[in-house]
Amino acid sequence: MNGNDQSDNKQKNAPPHAQLAEPTTPLEIEPDEKQNAQKTAVREKRDRDESRILGFPTLDFFQTVFNGLLLASAIVGACFVSKQIDLTQEQIAAAQDAGIGQQRATNRALAIAENQAASSQLLADTMHSNERARLFVQNVFLTNTGMFPHVGEPVKAVVEIANSGRTVAKHVRGNLTLEILPTARTPKELPNQPFVGDYAIPPNAGGISVESDLELTENGKKVGPLLPEKLDLITKGRVALCVHGRVDYQDIFGSPHWITVCRIWKADTANVITGQRGGWEGCKQKQPSDDDEQSP
Repeated sequence: MNGNDQSDNKQKNAPPHAQLAEPTTPLEIEPDEKQNAQKTAVREKRDRDESRILGFPTLDFFQTVFNGLLLASAIVGACFVSKQIDLTQEQIAAAQDAGIGQQRATNRALAIAENQAASSQLLADTMHSNERARLFVQNVFLTNTGMFPHVGEPVKAVVEIANSGRTVAKHVRGNLTLEILPTARTPKELPNQPFVGDYAIPPNAGGISVESDLELTENGKKVGPLLPEKLDLITKGRVALCVHGRVDYQDIFGSPHWITVCRIWKADTANVITGQRGGWEGCKQKQPSDDDEQSP
C-alpha cells in the first residue's frame, strides 16, 4: 500500500512535461515528389503499353501528326507565296516590256511626224523664198535741176524701187530723206517717223517712185533754194548730197520685209569741163536688209 501510494504521489507531483513523455507509435512519412513522379511515369508507361496493345493512338501520336500537318501547311503556303511572287514578277516584266514597246512605237511615230513636219516646213520655206517679192534700189536722180544742182532752185530727188522677185510686193512704204553731209561723214540712221506711200510693185515692172521730190535738208531743216556758197561747197567736193533711209513692204505670204537705201551724189570736179558734173554712188557702209537676218 505504501509503496503504491508513493508511486502515485510521485506521478502526481511530477512536472507536466514528464506526464506527456509516454511512448507513442511513430508517424507515417508521405512519399516525396520524386516518388510521385516515378509512379506517374510508371503509370503513363503502363497506359501507353496498354493502349499500344489495344490499338489506340497515344497523345504523342496526335502531337506528332499535328506537328506534321503544321509543317506541311507551312511548306504549301511558302510554295504558294513563292509562285505568286514569280507570277507577279512575270506580269510586271511583261507590263514593262509592253510599256517599253509602246513607248518605242510612240517615239517612232513622233519622229516620223516631226520629220514630215520638218520636210513640209522646208518645202514651204523654199517655195516662200523662191516666190516672194524682193525689192532693190533701181535709181536715184535729182528733179527740176537736171543732173546738177543750180543756184536759186530747190534741190529735190526721186528714189525708184524695183522688184526682182516672182510675185508682187504689197504695202511698199518709204522713210527717206535727202540731206547735205560733209563728204567724210557717214549718214546717221533716221529716227522713227511715219512712212510715206502705200504702193504695190509687181515683179519686173521697172522702177516705181517710192519717194518723189525729196526736199534737201541740212541738220534736219529744209534748205530751200540753193545758195551760191552751198553750191560752191558741193562743186568743190567738200559736201555731198545723200539720200538714205528705209523701205518696208510685204510679200504675198504676208511676211514683212525691208531694205535700206543709201546713195551719195558727188561733184566730178575733174571732169566738169567735159560735162560729167557728178553722179550717184553707193555709200561705203553696208546697206543691210531683212535677208541679212536670214528671213525667208
